[in-house]
Amino acid sequence: MTLTLGIGVNTALFTIVNSVVLNPLPYMQPSRLVSIYQRTVQFQTAGDTYPNFLDWEKENRSFDVLAAYSERDFNLTGMGEPEKLLGQMISAGFFSMLGVKPLLGRTFRPEEDQLGASPVVLLADGLWRRRFASSPHILSQSLTMNGKAYTVVGVVPGRAPFYKPSDAFIPIGTWDDPGFHDRRMSMGMSVIGRLKPGVELRQAQGDMDAIARNLEAAYPEADKGVGIVLIPLKETIVGDTRPILLLLLGAVGFRSQRNGSSNLRWGGDSSDSHWTAWVLHACATSDACRSHRGPPLRIGIN
Repeated sequence: MTLTLGIGVNTALFTIVNSVVLNPLPYMQPSRLVSIYQRTVQFQTAGDTYPNFLDWEKENRSFDVLAAYSERDFNLTGMGEPEKLLGQMISAGFFSMLGVKPLLGRTFRPEEDQLGASPVVLLADGLWRRRFASSPHILSQSLTMNGKAYTVVGVVPGRAPFYKPSDAFIPIGTWDDPGFHDRRMSMGMSVIGRLKPGVELRQAQGDMDAIARNLEAAYPEADKGVGIVLIPLKETIVGDTRPILLLLLGAVGFRSQRNGSSNLRWGGDSSDSHWTAWVLHACATSDACRSHRGPPLRIGIN
């Protein structure tokens, strides 16, 4: 049993390091994907505001597409047992920016990503299979979420490395909370962009710096001292956890080699327990983990 557990730990750590550190992100030309943050007096990387995002879209010359997203939960009712859904609000260009095609139907149109537009929803593939038996007839059906009727327009993958596994997606521009449309308020929204071919990150940063100065001049009360920070999406996801992941893999490999493959143990005698505690302590207290500047690392092991 200890042999199996030890091999399992080795395999799991290798899977994590391979998928997160070594492999590129599972998107079209992933090196061109960039996380875009606001920089404030208090925070080097702060959440973005929706009005600023709309201006970034219109004024930038460096990105093919900018896309916004923000978590939002829904209560699905009217279909038997009620269910709480994990959801995302996204801008219309979100999936096309990633190069992800719908599994069924289509994604959002720009006119659906506006205040007052008719409510539409994209189902994640997991919810589609679980609640609707992968029925192709789900398109155009109406679902009641948070007491509002939404029309299903498509089915999309529900997992991504940079947000929680999700059940449903709605257009972000339809959210009518006044605070969300206030340039002074950040409400947990994030932005990703796809660089145009031939545009380097340094060029794009200069472009966005100019936009930030223009917005500060136009909206001195809301955007005074607000800058823009560009970070490659892969770096946002992995951040400074790369060294600790490699450290853990090396530590487990060293332990396995010392014990010999036929005597591999994970937590057995006192020395094993002390070693295990050391690895966990190293991860918990490492500067890499403490200084990770991106969102929580989300890893799936199949």
